[in-house]
Amino acid sequence: MTMGTLVKHSLKMALVCALTALSLLSTAAAGATTMAHTPAPPPGSEPRDYAFGATTSQSSTGFGGTADRAVDANTDGRYENKSVSHTTEEFQPWWQADLGTSRKLSSIVVWNRTDCCADRLSGAWVLASDQPITATDVDEARKQPGVSSWHLNTLDGPSARIALKRSARYLRVQLQGTGYLSLAEVQAFGDAVIAPHRTAQRWVKDNPFGMFLHYNMSTYTNEQWADPNAHPAAFNPTGLDPGQWARAMKSAGMTFGVLTAKHHDGFALWPTHYSDHDIAAAPYENGEGDIIRAYVEAMHANHLKVGLYFSIWDRHNGDSLALVKNQLRELLTHYGTIDYLWFDGWGWSVPYSTIPYQPVRDMIREVSPRTVVANNDHLGTLQTTDVIVYEVPVQGMPPADNPRPTDGSDTLDQNRTWFHTTETGTPRPAAEIIDNLRKAKAGNALYLLNVGPDRNGRVPQDYLDRLKEIGTCSDPRARRKDGASVVTRCHGDPRRGPTSKTTDQTGLHRPCDYGGVPATPLRGHRRRATARASRHYSRRSGTASTGRADSYLSSLPRPPSKTKSGLVPSAGVSASEMASVKRSSGNGRPWGMLSTSSATRLRTWDGARSASSGKEVPNQRFSQKPRTVWASWMTERACSGIVSAAGSVCRW
Repeated sequence: MTMGTLVKHSLKMALVCALTALSLLSTAAAGATTMAHTPAPPPGSEPRDYAFGATTSQSSTGFGGTADRAVDANTDGRYENKSVSHTTEEFQPWWQADLGTSRKLSSIVVWNRTDCCADRLSGAWVLASDQPITATDVDEARKQPGVSSWHLNTLDGPSARIALKRSARYLRVQLQGTGYLSLAEVQAFGDAVIAPHRTAQRWVKDNPFGMFLHYNMSTYTNEQWADPNAHPAAFNPTGLDPGQWARAMKSAGMTFGVLTAKHHDGFALWPTHYSDHDIAAAPYENGEGDIIRAYVEAMHANHLKVGLYFSIWDRHNGDSLALVKNQLRELLTHYGTIDYLWFDGWGWSVPYSTIPYQPVRDMIREVSPRTVVANNDHLGTLQTTDVIVYEVPVQGMPPADNPRPTDGSDTLDQNRTWFHTTETGTPRPAAEIIDNLRKAKAGNALYLLNVGPDRNGRVPQDYLDRLKEIGTCSDPRARRKDGASVVTRCHGDPRRGPTSKTTDQTGLHRPCDYGGVPATPLRGHRRRATARASRHYSRRSGTASTGRADSYLSSLPRPPSKTKSGLVPSAGVSASEMASVKRSSGNGRPWGMLSTSSATRLRTWDGARSASSGKEVPNQRFSQKPRTVWASWMTERACSGIVSAAGSVCRW
C-alpha cells in the first residue's frame, strides 16, 4: 500500500468516526430534548390501573369468591363486601388476568385479605408474560419462555408492590403449596394516567352549590332505607310542588338540583317499562303521574340545571346490568339533557364484578354525552367516576388541597337524615353551611346540600327560611382569589346596629358578622355603588343626603312590590310584624332609617316621587333629583333572611 493510499484511508476512517460521533451526539441531544419536553401529567391525575375490569380466571372458585372480584378497584380486603376472590383448598391454586393487550408495566401491586388469613399469600409467586401462561404447575409455569416471576417471601400486611420494567399481557398469582388463594385486588401500573375530565372540572367550577332532594318511598315509610317490598300505594303526595323546590334552590343561590329518581328499594319516580315498582303503580294522579317530568319542567322554568340520583343497588329488582342500562336510557333520553348523574350503591354494595362500570359509562356517553357522572363508591378514584364524591357526614369535607373535581354531599338537617322522616330535626345554622361551602370551593369541590321534602311533597317552612338566609348571606358563585366564598348583601349586624367598629372594604359594617362568617368584600359594581351610597348616608339624621345616591339605584334589580303603607318590608316580615314595629317606633320607620317625609316617596317601586313636586316620575336614571329608595333597599337586603334567625326586625 502506497503512502498516498494510506493517507486517503486514514482520512476516510477519520471522517467515518467523526460522522458516527456526530450521529451519537445528535441522538443523545434528541433524547434529552424529548425528555425535557415530556409534559407533566395534569394536576389531579392518577396512575391508570390496567388490571381494572380485566378478564380473569382462577383454578377453582370457593365461597362465591369469583376471580373478577380481584379487579374491581376495591382494595379494602373484607370478604363481606364481596370484593375478595377465593379458591377452594387445593394444591397450587392460581389466579390469572388477561389485560387485553401487552402493556409496558412499571409495577404490580398485590392486595391481601384483611379480615382474616393474612399469611396465606406468604410464599406466593407473581408471574408476568406477553404470552398465555398455560402450565398449571408453578415451577413449570416459571420456566415457560417469556415468563418473569417474583417470589413473595412474607406478606402479612395489606399489600406488596413489585417493581418491574417489561411489557406483559398476562398476570398470574399462584401458591407454592396446598391452601386457599384469596386476593383483595391485583393492580398493574405503567406510564398511563387518568386525568380529570375537562367537562367535570367545568361543571364543578360553574356549579359550586346545589340541592340534594332525597324524596322517594322512604319519605312515606318513615325510614332512610325503605322496605323494597313496600306497596306502591304508600306513595301518594297531596301537595307536590317541584316549583317550590326550584324556588328554594334559587333563594339559596344554588344553580342545580339532584332528585332521587330511584333509591335502594328500587321504587322509580317515573313510569318505567322495566319494573312494576314505580310511580305508575301508585295512586298518585291515578297512576298517570311522572314526578321526574314535573321536576325537570320546574327546573327548566327556573333556569336551573338538572341532576338525578340513581341507585345501582336495587333491592326490589335485583342486580342486573341490563336493568341499569335500560332504566338509565329512559332517564337520559325522555327528559331532555340530564346535566349531572349521581350514582349510589355501586362498589360498596354491588361490586363492579357484578355490574361493571365501563359498559354503563360508555352507554351514558353514547346517549347523553354532556352528562357528568358522580359515583358514591367511596373508592376515591377517577377510574369509576368523573367527579369524586365525599359523603360529608361519613367522610368529612374534601381536603383543601384536593386537585380533582369533587362533590361534597352534606345534609342541612342537624340530625343528619337524608329523607324527611320523624327523625328529621331543625336545619343547621346558616353560618355553618356557608363555612362548609367556602371549604368546598377551596378544595376544588362543589357543595351538594340535602333538603328532604316532606310527605306533602314540599320543603318545610323552617328549611325554606334557612335556605333564604343562606342565599342572603353568601353568593356561592362569587369567588375571591384565595378561593373563599364571597359574602354579599348582608350589610350590618341586626343585633348590634351601626355602632360596630368592624367594617369591610366598602366602608359598611362587616357582612354577616352576626353569623361568625369571615368578612369578605363585595364585588364589582355592587361594591362600588354601595360604597358611593354609604358616603351619602347620614347616620345622624337617618336620611339620605341630596348627593348622588341615585347613581346607586341604576345598578339595582327590580325590588319587591309595595305594601299598603308604602314601605317595603324585609323578606319574611309579615304585615302584622310591620304594624307592630310601626306602633313601637311611633314614627312609622320600621328600620329606623327613613324620615316620615322620606317614606312618602316609597309608595311604589315602579317609580319615585319627586322631592320638589311630589309627583310620581317614571323609573329611570336620575341625574339631579335625590332618591332615598336605595336606603330602604339596602336595609331590605340586610334584613332578608336574617329576620327569622335574629328573632326581630332589623334595625340600624
